[in-house]
Amino acid sequence: MSNQITLQKDPVNQFYRERYVELELEHEPVDDAVIVKHDTDTNELVVGYLTNDSDLQWDCWDLPSSVRSEIGDQGLLVEFRSEMERDEYMEEMAKEGEICFVVDKYEHGNVHYSIEATSSYPDRRWDVAPCGVYVLDADTKERLKSGDIDEEKVREITNSLLDNFSDFCNGDGYGCTVEKFEKNEEGDWEQKSEDSCWNYIGRSHAEQSLKEDHLSGFADFPPLKTFENTKSFSI
Repeated sequence: MSNQITLQKDPVNQFYRERYVELELEHEPVDDAVIVKHDTDTNELVVGYLTNDSDLQWDCWDLPSSVRSEIGDQGLLVEFRSEMERDEYMEEMAKEGEICFVVDKYEHGNVHYSIEATSSYPDRRWDVAPCGVYVLDADTKERLKSGDIDEEKVREITNSLLDNFSDFCNGDGYGCTVEKFEKNEEGDWEQKSEDSCWNYIGRSHAEQSLKEDHLSGFADFPPLKTFENTKSFSI
């Protein structure tokens, strides 16, 4: 793997009248997450891409151990070694007026958390343990009690958060990078600027942010007129 990409049979090649466009990127890109755009103000070539982030930080939950996970004002996830301990904890929380859900933990290589019986896991008998408890945050609890949202919506919101936490546990993190290039006097492509933003948890979140937050101000190259509109990367 390297940081060099080669564009061929692409609108950018036709636009700049080059058979190949070779670029040296600042970071190693995820090979199928490279987007090429055009800065119409400066005529610069813009490359946006994802790169793996090996230094993820969990902004929502403080993780002091593998057993207890704080979520600040977003709730609380606690894991137990037995269902008896889990049930005793839920009884204590109920006495304090808290609203809780049992959480399934699927573990087979990677890990995934979800509210009990809401996800279809491949082998529930061996790889799933209902060992977690999710305690609603105060704001969501009040909205549920007031009828502003129903329990189905609460489960949907909670599972979305648990999906995100699962991605974090699995190291599924990315950085979004945008680099601008222009040709120098020798005819080589030279980087003019680079901007990176890190700690995107989950591939879909990172891809959406790259397109909507980082590249939305740049234009697509005109479509090909004479050859197939395909893109090939040599990484």
